Amino acid sequence: MESIKRGVKRRIYGKSFFGIPLSVYLWFSKYLKRPVRNFDKYIKELEGKIGLEIGGRSIEFSDKGVLPIYSIVGGLDNCTFNSNETWHDEEFKNGLTFKFHNNKPIGRQFICEGSNLVDIQNETYDFVISCDVIEHFANPLLAMKEHLRVIKKGGIILVAATEKNDWIDHKRPLTTIEHLIEDFNNNVTEHDLTHLEECINYTDTLLIPKMDNNFFKQLQDNYNTRWIHHHTFDISLVVNIFQYLKISILAVDKTPIGHFFLMGRKL
Repeated sequence: MESIKRGVKRRIYGKSFFGIPLSVYLWFSKYLKRPVRNFDKYIKELEGKIGLEIGGRSIEFSDKGVLPIYSIVGGLDNCTFNSNETWHDEEFKNGLTFKFHNNKPIGRQFICEGSNLVDIQNETYDFVISCDVIEHFANPLLAMKEHLRVIKKGGIILVAATEKNDWIDHKRPLTTIEHLIEDFNNNVTEHDLTHLEECINYTDTLLIPKMDNNFFKQLQDNYNTRWIHHHTFDISLVVNIFQYLKISILAVDKTPIGHFFLMGRKL
């Protein structure tokens, strides 16, 4: 029964459940996923605050999403690794160009590595958020340490991801915190292709909308595309990451179709 439930959730998350279109997926988001149980806690910590998103914009943080925080923050900047990255149907430009909500001021867009925020000074922001980004970092601990660097003391870090068993990584083994620590100690960079073969062999491509051979080409050109899921995650692994980095956990939430959120405070 549990495997059937996970299969249904994977189909919904892949937006391909018996041909269900995106509009129906958003209906599920609105009526089955939102609000998350601890939504008031996110409002308390983020309302009116100024922050940075890694890899935005994210539908989950929009008014149509499971955790609609764009509408309550005071301001938001964004970082993407490439001005022409393939995850959004737009070209990103440095400067005051990041429009994340119709009723909010335009934020600053940075074009740089999410694990090397070279243009941002220490303790600049009240919070850093990301959604379905952590799996694309070759060295997640390095990236998280960099995010903590630009957050003020007592500030907030919010990580959204998807349980690996509920989507395209369900055939792959779960990454361990020991593996992530080893990658950090070995100074693994974004050029790393250690997990390329695993991605090619075990990614469930049936859950990828409009799947074609281009997927494998994008994986092989990962430094320019960032399509590889270097590691696989569940709530327990991200909890271990927070504990390793001495981040105080404030809220943990999971939606019926596998998305989860961890919010913590920089001590």
